[in-house]
Amino acid sequence: MKVDYLPDLMDGGKYEQVVSEKLVRLYDFDHREAIKFRQALQETIVDKQSPLDVTLLPFVDAINCKLIFAISDEDKGVETEDGFLLICGLTIKAYKNMIYLLEPFCEVNDRGGYQWLYEPYDVESDIDLLLSPGGTW
Repeated sequence: MKVDYLPDLMDGGKYEQVVSEKLVRLYDFDHREAIKFRQALQETIVDKQSPLDVTLLPFVDAINCKLIFAISDEDKGVETEDGFLLICGLTIKAYKNMIYLLEPFCEVNDRGGYQWLYEPYDVESDIDLLLSPGGTW
């Protein structure tokens, strides 16, 4: 699984069908890595109620950023001050929903596709969070 930050999706109209102009993308993974990711979310965020540094997971290759999932009293989404350290602040309820949204990608017969990991209109952030085995949307 790779994670990267795309800070300018309007790059000459190159990207379409995005809500925001910025994107954090979790991509290039198979069902085994999706299962590990789902398990890390469940055990760290939901069960232990601790932050999760996604980029420290052994199966994750961070391309140009550090992504941390943190628990928040409200759904803020992904925020950054420097374009490198990205902090996703969501409620436990939103993380439980994220775990649910991961389910199809954990199936052996997954056909690809993509999933927004939070509803862009429901968070304060202007950075979208995408899960996509192929990296596209």
